[in-house]
Amino acid sequence: MDAVRQLRAIAAIVRAAQAPAEPPAGAEAQPGAGARAAPATRSEATTEAVATTGTGSRTTTQSKATTQSQTTTPSQTTTPSQTTTAGKPTTATRTGGTAGIALWLRGGWAMDFFLGEITRPHRDIDFFCSAPDADDLVARLVALGYRPVPGNDALQRDLVGPDGLDVQIALLGRDHDGCPVVPAGPYAGARWPVDLLDGPPGRIGDVECPIVSPRAQIEIKEMMPVWVPGLPRRAKDSEDVARLRAALA
Repeated sequence: MDAVRQLRAIAAIVRAAQAPAEPPAGAEAQPGAGARAAPATRSEATTEAVATTGTGSRTTTQSKATTQSQTTTPSQTTTPSQTTTAGKPTTATRTGGTAGIALWLRGGWAMDFFLGEITRPHRDIDFFCSAPDADDLVARLVALGYRPVPGNDALQRDLVGPDGLDVQIALLGRDHDGCPVVPAGPYAGARWPVDLLDGPPGRIGDVECPIVSPRAQIEIKEMMPVWVPGLPRRAKDSEDVARLRAALA
């Protein structure tokens, strides 16, 4: 799928997630319940131009071989860096009632939103979402035309869009310190980097989206083959790390 449609899909998914839930029929409106989260994009008219110019000579074609273990299994024994990035919450955190759903781009698209341009093709779109919000988020995406793909729903929700776009939503739990962790399975309780969700939102043109912090992204890409023995190191991950380190320098 071309970058134009993927950018539009990201914008639509974030808008759907951030929109307040409809109150139950007959429920009394609460103060502030009608306020909507900021849209994911201020002007979709510029999306096509941004995507077109962002895929120039820097774009390289690479395959993407993503396994579920790559997205849901940080180490239980490796201690992540305690470096944190100060910043305000990137989106409304769900607290019940009519609040929107918090989600964060991860993977290659998160890198590009941090860098502010499209640096390479992307086969799919990857997000993080809190496990308790998963069913609601999937329902919102189904309303947009996405179809759930059967899998290990306790760890990750996979969906396919009307035009074949793959969307993967890895789920997050929280430990007693509030650190994001793997919510279920053999790695349940394993910590993701402590600053995973601490960064500011990223942007490509007029499209803005919450993203995982670039420092955490570097740690995940570098450490995944250690956390998951036998997982090969991919050339595109090394290239992504180099781009992120250069931008952070």
